[in-house]
Formats: sequence, structure tokens, C-alpha cells
Amino acid sequence: MARPRNLRLLRNTRLLAAALALALALTACGADAARRSSHPPPFQHFAGSFYAVSAKLPARPGVLLRYRPFTTGLPPGGKAWLILYTTRRANGSIGLASGIVLTPSGAGSSPLPVIAYAHGTSGIAQGCAPSVVPGGEGPFYSGIPAVQQVVKQGWAIVAPDYTGLGAAGPVSYLIGPEEARSVLDSVRAARELPVVSLSKRTVVWGYSQGGQAALWTGALAPSYAADVKLSGVAAMAPATEPAVFLDRAERNPTVEAFSAYTLGAFAATYPDVHMENYVRAGALATVRAVASKCLGGPEPAPKYVESLPGEPWPFTAPLTSGALGRRLGQNVPTRHIGVPVFVAQGLSDEFVLPEVQVRWVAQRCAAGQSMEYRTYPGRTHTTLDDEDSALIGDLFPWTAQRLEGRPQAPGCRTTVG
Repeated sequence: MARPRNLRLLRNTRLLAAALALALALTACGADAARRSSHPPPFQHFAGSFYAVSAKLPARPGVLLRYRPFTTGLPPGGKAWLILYTTRRANGSIGLASGIVLTPSGAGSSPLPVIAYAHGTSGIAQGCAPSVVPGGEGPFYSGIPAVQQVVKQGWAIVAPDYTGLGAAGPVSYLIGPEEARSVLDSVRAARELPVVSLSKRTVVWGYSQGGQAALWTGALAPSYAADVKLSGVAAMAPATEPAVFLDRAERNPTVEAFSAYTLGAFAATYPDVHMENYVRAGALATVRAVASKCLGGPEPAPKYVESLPGEPWPFTAPLTSGALGRRLGQNVPTRHIGVPVFVAQGLSDEFVLPEVQVRWVAQRCAAGQSMEYRTYPGRTHTTLDDEDSALIGDLFPWTAQRLEGRPQAPGCRTTVG
């Protein structure tokens, strides 16, 4: 299935041209979302809407609070529901998260295997969620690899928004444990849907920022959600070491936008991270304004930065220094994953650089992590999961084997796709 025309045109815009000049993973997350999405800027219609709950929340994470049909941009043969559910925030409290569940429209009563899909960067403001699509083509054509093939396989997709992007609350941008809890709790909540029957067989897919989220999901599942028994984790171009790329940042609008996202999300989550320690006093309002913009839509964050001519570089200290640098390091996915792991990397990736991924893979393998690492010559960050990519031909059989309960060969293997 071809990607929508507006997403193809987006590759030729000034935003993507600027992004292609950067070799940093954090921007990669953003370039990925710009390529894949057409999210609107933050909206103000959430109060009293589907995404808001005035009653006291249940004390348990993963509780389905409400659902309704979702009809925007469905792939042929699919039907979907928007869900709102509880999840556990970084501070231990119960919060809200939203997502979408997609199934084959002709599914019978047999439980459907589940793909939990962790999406790439869309922004950090409420209203930047993939499920928030008051217009446009919808989320299914803007991120999930070969979504029509997933439907034809008879698999269900559970696609969380993460916290703070649909429902109100702190956003979990590149904060691995909180991303993982959103993913795991979305699967728990989706199983409570009375309109569909979902199997306990679940494989996590994630791309770019979502690849980092997928790896954290695999690591935390046994301790946080033992009832979600994962069968495997597939991370595509995962942003495994974002601090490495932030340290190489150049001064341009795209870097400023994603630096604002990172700083805004981490300052809202960690009490020791303060924007004032990294931003000029006169630029704080500008940085906060940039962070309030989604990556796509009529006024994307990098374009907003470009509209501020003459503004000096707003950051006074490297984002890899101090408390933020330490917190970024804590969110590198280095915990053991006890289920099969598949990592895919384009060898022409401009953002998640292959040499950095090779180093992360080597470190994890040396620590005893079993993994299948596949590389794809000529594939960039924006083309790795195109439908004509060899990745698709590898990802689907690998996933089917995991859903069938077949083991993956132990140890680390590197294969050129």
C-alpha cells in the first residue's frame, strides 16, 4: 500500500531538508514522525472530551475506561476503536493514556494475536497524539509498517499514544520506563474490550523513538506487567543512545525544536532537570513555545523556529551535561530482555548512525543479551520500513514465528538484509 501523497510530498519540504543535514538520533525520531505524520498543532477541545475523565481514576494501571469506534483512514479490511485507559506515571501515580486498537473487520471469535506498536516522535504537547486526527489521513498510514499486510495476517494492532499526547499529563518523550508502561498498559486495556477477542500472544514493534520504547517494554514486562507475556520485541532504527547525538548537535531550527522537546519532557518528569540551567533567561518563553508545537501540521515546530529570524542560539549549556545528561544516560535501554529480540538498522541512516547502533549492539551482546541484528544497505531512516524494503520480508516471518511460540536461536547474530 502506498503512503499518502501528503507524506510523500513532506519529504521534499524545507523541514525534511533541514533534518537531513543532521546526524543525530533525536532528530531522527522527529524526521521519522515528520515523514510519517500530519498531526495538527495542539488543540484546546480536550476538556470534557473523550480524552478527559473527571471521576476518580481506578488505582490499578491498565484499566479500560472507555472506548469508541475510530474510522479515520482505516486500511481496507480493518476496523478500529479509540481507547482511554489508566497507566502508571514516572512518579508512581495513576494517569491517563489513549491509543487505538485495529483488527481485521471479519475477525471471528478466535482470539487475535497482538502487535503492540510504539510510534516515533510526534511532539510532546497534548494534541500531538497519533490518535488525534480531526482531519487528514489518520494514523494507520503514517507509521505502522505494512499495516494492510498486518490486517491480512489476521493480527490485531494496539497502538498507544504514550502519556501526555492525547490525555493530559506529563509526556514520556524518550523516557523509556514510562513509554514502556504506556505500551504494556495499552495491551492490558485492549484485552478488556468487549467488542473483540485478543490473544495473550503479543509482539512489540517500535520505530525510532518507538524502537527505544519497544526495547524498554521488553525489559520491564516481567516485573511491571507479568500478565502481558511478550513473545518478542522488534526495534527498527531504535534511538538507543540519544545523548550521543545531542552532543553532536548543530545550530539550526530542527535541532532547536527537538532539543526543546527533550528538555521540556525531562524537566516535566525529573525534579532535578531545570530548563533554566540550559536556556538563556530571555529565550525561555521561546523554547517553551517551540515545545508546544507538534512535529507536523500547519505550523510544525521547526518551521516555527525558522519564523524567528535573528534569534540567537537559546541554549547556554550542552544538553548532555548536568542532570539532563545523567537522565538521558539512565534512559538508554541496557536492561536484559528475556524474549527474542530483533533489531533492524538501515546502513544509510542519516540520523541513527549505523556505527552507533553497532556499538550498542556489541555492548548488549557482551552483556549476554541474545539478539538478531539485521542491517539493510541503502536504506535510510526514512526508507527502512517502506513496503519495498527487505525489512518487511524479514519482519513478518520473524513475528509470525514468535506468535507461534517458536524460539529464536540463542546468542547474537548479525545479518545483512
